[in-house]
Amino acid sequence: MPLLRAEGRVPLSAAGLMARYLEVLDLLRKAPKESKPIYASLVAAWEDNNFDTGDGVVRDYLGRVLVLRSARYLEDLTPKTPLVEGAVIPEGIEAWKDGGGNTPPIFSAAEVSIYCDKPTIPDGAKHNPFWQALAGWNQELLNEFVDARFARAKERFGYPDDSMMGVSVPPIPEKGTLGHAWCISGLMEYSGRADYGSGLGSPYGRLIGVAESRGKRNIPLSSPIGWHSTLENLVLENTRLPNRRFVF
Repeated sequence: MPLLRAEGRVPLSAAGLMARYLEVLDLLRKAPKESKPIYASLVAAWEDNNFDTGDGVVRDYLGRVLVLRSARYLEDLTPKTPLVEGAVIPEGIEAWKDGGGNTPPIFSAAEVSIYCDKPTIPDGAKHNPFWQALAGWNQELLNEFVDARFARAKERFGYPDDSMMGVSVPPIPEKGTLGHAWCISGLMEYSGRADYGSGLGSPYGRLIGVAESRGKRNIPLSSPIGWHSTLENLVLENTRLPNRRFVF
């Protein structure tokens, strides 16, 4: 995270991922026939890979879950941060606040049992409070994202309308609280679910850094930014996506 912060970037949020995915999908729909294969590859990059986010998922010993958008404990993460089973021990009241300094609602263990660890239908995903929280309570964004993901999964992989976009939260710790990062999974293997990825410190993470001042981040797809290519440029260059951080 210090490298991202030094470049004036922050980890991409789940809501930011939803917005960018829809933007690229719209580019595919509007592209002329001769350009569609290129844009189809870009869309596939966002559909076939898992992406860790800067949003935190905290679980305590009572089974409760907190969804922290732009979690401070993730932005402060360094190689020297102590980890317990791939998670951070959030310390102090500030660790329970999101990037805006607000403490979001806490989901009870009963709510977890209702909304998590099961695939769902489109309407279920749209009204799942965990997905709603990840979308920043932007229902229009979530509705469009859910419709697009279900349609694309059915088109590409033949998935039925009741086997997508589940939510999986970390196990209950023996004591205290543990903080992970939300991961938006790819369609191909994990049906586009939201989960806690492979754990902080894992060599299999994939994180995207976003310029803080970039607004909607409408960046020319051919423009290299920073000291290495963007995720989308790697696709344009027919390069396999490695497990590392990206910027755009």
